[in-house]
Amino acid sequence: GAAGGCLAGMIDLHTHTTASDGSLPPAELIARAASAGIRTLAVTDHDTLAGIREAADAARARRVAFLPGIEITAVHEHRDVHVLGYFLDGDPPGMGPFLRPARQDRKRRALAMSEKLAALGVPVDIEDVICEAEESGRAVARPTVARALVDAGHVKSVQEAFDRYLADGGPAYVARVGASPAEVVALVRAGGGISSLAHPGLLRKDHLIPALAAAGLDAIEAFHSEHDAADQGRYCRLAERHGLAVSGGSDFHGDDHRRADRFGRVGLPPSHFDALRRRLERAHADVHGETSPAEFRRVGKVTAALITATALGIGGLGYCTVLGFVASMPADVARHVSFGIFFTLITLLAHSMTMFYLIGKGKAIREAATEAGLPDELHLAVARARRPVFSHGMLAMALTMLAAILGGGVDTGVLPAGIHSSIALLAVVSNLYLFKVELLALTTAVESTAEVNRQVE
Repeated sequence: GAAGGCLAGMIDLHTHTTASDGSLPPAELIARAASAGIRTLAVTDHDTLAGIREAADAARARRVAFLPGIEITAVHEHRDVHVLGYFLDGDPPGMGPFLRPARQDRKRRALAMSEKLAALGVPVDIEDVICEAEESGRAVARPTVARALVDAGHVKSVQEAFDRYLADGGPAYVARVGASPAEVVALVRAGGGISSLAHPGLLRKDHLIPALAAAGLDAIEAFHSEHDAADQGRYCRLAERHGLAVSGGSDFHGDDHRRADRFGRVGLPPSHFDALRRRLERAHADVHGETSPAEFRRVGKVTAALITATALGIGGLGYCTVLGFVASMPADVARHVSFGIFFTLITLLAHSMTMFYLIGKGKAIREAATEAGLPDELHLAVARARRPVFSHGMLAMALTMLAAILGGGVDTGVLPAGIHSSIALLAVVSNLYLFKVELLALTTAVESTAEVNRQVE
């Protein structure tokens, strides 16, 4: 598979621990992630949240940004469909009652597979493993039975156990019984989370995506260890077509797994993660009664003032541009000139203040996060969102000043009015685009500030 394009400050949103079928305990997984350069990690064990608390504590100590997650197994036409769920709360409402019968079905399935294996002349002792898993809240999975086959000496590796006995359609395979993918999507949303269709390139059921998107699916896992560049491109395009976000991760299970070498190399690009995180915060707010981070009333007085001033300035520039086209009387021209100077100053001042505010807010978030031992991702998100504000801001402000200066040339008859009008139109368009970029950056700053406050509290 191809890497997700984010080798510095890797974001991995698909990993497994010993709480399900991974080989590393949660704390060890976090330590390995930190040493591999992963700065944002989600633990997504199969049908259990048992490893979340330990992983969250270890991530806090290692300054790794942590996202509670789960990989829920749905069933469609007797075939497993894995749906990833991401939350801000490590104990989302409604998840426990759903997972208990799901774990019971895993127990039924493991026992049925062990009976088939005994009939095939390769018996395994699975009862003790099931009892231990039930006591700890861990999930029993096919790799559990595969490891029992290894321990019994019937096979040399987990992969051999799957190849000879446990793979779909294998002699010891037992079909799963479970909820439909749409039911799982609804469950995750009811818990204040977002859902993503896991490794669709392995599933090969792309025809499910439109219906799942209509049912509330939030994302597609385009970046995965077993997706090549063509897979990534196809699922990014499908996500865009259906209005979905994109997720990604290594699907790391441990050193004995075939995807072990992709850990720290396959991840989600930051631009996609920012969009995914905004969806998650909105979903969390919808369920937990908090104001959505994207809503105007939460952005704070300073941010609201900046947005208002910028909108006023750009609106005024648009009015002046129209006035310049229709001006026929000296009084109209005088209004065009005076309003143009006034709104140019307002717009330039608002953009400048927004830039200074984003610099200061990013510094404050970095200092607060460092003092509290929180991950770097919180202030890096602000830095990423701030970067296009400065690049587009220089262009928009230069065009705005140029339009004002050229207006003086038109007034004295030195410059044709058409050149001034063209530059003025470009200035308005560039300012509108800059305003959109500023809104995104300001929202990201507010969200990061809220997250720092939440974790510190």
